[in-house]
Amino acid sequence: MKRRMSRAQMVKAVLPVALVLTLIAACDRPVASNPPSAAEQTTKREEIDPWDRSRQCADLADRLATRLRRDYPQQSSDVPHVEDWNSHYNRKEARCFVEVAFAYSLAAMRENRGLIPSGYSELWDAVETLQIAEYTSVPPKDGARLYCRVPDPGGDRSMDLVDCAAAMKFIRERMTN
Repeated sequence: MKRRMSRAQMVKAVLPVALVLTLIAACDRPVASNPPSAAEQTTKREEIDPWDRSRQCADLADRLATRLRRDYPQQSSDVPHVEDWNSHYNRKEARCFVEVAFAYSLAAMRENRGLIPSGYSELWDAVETLQIAEYTSVPPKDGARLYCRVPDPGGDRSMDLVDCAAAMKFIRERMTN
């Protein structure tokens, strides 16, 4: 004579077996690994095709230059306008740099009697949209303000006034490595 099990008896019989099977399955799963180290992340970053990085950098440079052109319109005589820009993905620093050339209008130069330069360049980090350095390629008359600054070695985001040749060297190094 067959005896039927009640639902409660069936749950009591199956539950321990299901629990044991679940624990066995959990033990067979691979253990989650630690997050990758900074060196591993750098290696993965370098695995991306350098041409892709350069293209992404050029796109970021175009966006930055477009924004700067909007902020410094050519019609205004008292502010400089964007003349040109150049982008470069620096593999050594793994950063996208943009060199932006600005020019003042002839009217602005006449108004200031030559005390402002005809043009100057700025170095930007395109990802952070942060100005890093600036220099005057054609110096104004004696006694005028020179636009030659590089990052403060102290590490904050301020810039120190330097010799224009030093600023140009700083920018060239970032635009060629």
